[in-house]
Amino acid sequence: MKRQTKFLWVVIGILAVLALLVMAGGCASNAPATTAAPTKPVATVATTTPPPPTTTTTAAPPPPPTSAPPVSAPPTSAAAPKPSAPAAGGAPPAGGAPPAGGAPPAGGAPPAGGAPPAGGAAQPPAGGAPPAGGAPPAGGAPPAGGAAQPPAGGGEAPALVDGVDPNAPPPPGPNTGKAIPAAPKSSGKLVVTSTAVKEAGNMPDTYTRTGAKAGLTTVSPPIAWSGAPADTKSFVLILNGPSLEGLEEVQWLLYNIPATTTSLPEAAKGVGTAGVAFITPAEGGPGDFKKTITIYALSANLTLTPADSADVTKVRAAMEGKILDTGSLNYGFTIG
Repeated sequence: MKRQTKFLWVVIGILAVLALLVMAGGCASNAPATTAAPTKPVATVATTTPPPPTTTTTAAPPPPPTSAPPVSAPPTSAAAPKPSAPAAGGAPPAGGAPPAGGAPPAGGAPPAGGAPPAGGAAQPPAGGAPPAGGAPPAGGAPPAGGAAQPPAGGGEAPALVDGVDPNAPPPPGPNTGKAIPAAPKSSGKLVVTSTAVKEAGNMPDTYTRTGAKAGLTTVSPPIAWSGAPADTKSFVLILNGPSLEGLEEVQWLLYNIPATTTSLPEAAKGVGTAGVAFITPAEGGPGDFKKTITIYALSANLTLTPADSADVTKVRAAMEGKILDTGSLNYGFTIG
């Protein structure tokens, strides 16, 4: 009986061991499925750890770019030689070398600073003229305001006649410097008269140089005309006569007098355009003087500048081809 009991306990123990083994085996088979999840995170953590070294390895390259600027600094220092170019004042380029080819600046003028061009002596300006402020202009003529200037090229000055160059253009005003031209053609129909004087008579002192020399206030004489052509568009009046030297003196010149005008009163003003206002200079004499008042009937008005209108030669040129008829009144006076 005891043996059976003992055997029974052995069997029970064996069964218990088996049961424990079976249970252990079941737990072992189930355990991997349950713990598989945590095991993978651990593996992930292990894999995540390596990236920090990789990041550290990537961070290392930035330092080289930071050190790159020092490498680009040499170009900046290389540009430094530019300031060493020649400063204003004619200093030579860096290194003391002269300009390329050694040629002086264009035009032959010395460089800034007064240094002469290559070759030594400073060259004068183009044309051979000396520097401003010194020698006379080309041709040897003296500066303006001096004696009469000879023609360009150093020739002799022209001979003067009564202080006037006979080859010079006539000046505006009373004395043209020329002889009186021939009397203009007239049909005889245009008649000029004056209440102050008859044809070939002596003009009263009030209207002449005699009165001016005596201190009188002289004025232009009264004038009238008639018999002008029907197609007259304007009139021109010229009062002239020879000086004691035989040169033409113009003492009154009006142009573009309206065609409807047939007379001018004493001391006339505001009629037509005055190229030369009436004038009776006090100088001159003694001697006899002859004057002529000529009226020109024109087919058109004249277009003249103020300067041209004071020059009787240019007025006569402007009248060419426009004169329809003329009439004159001649008179004289004496200066004792």
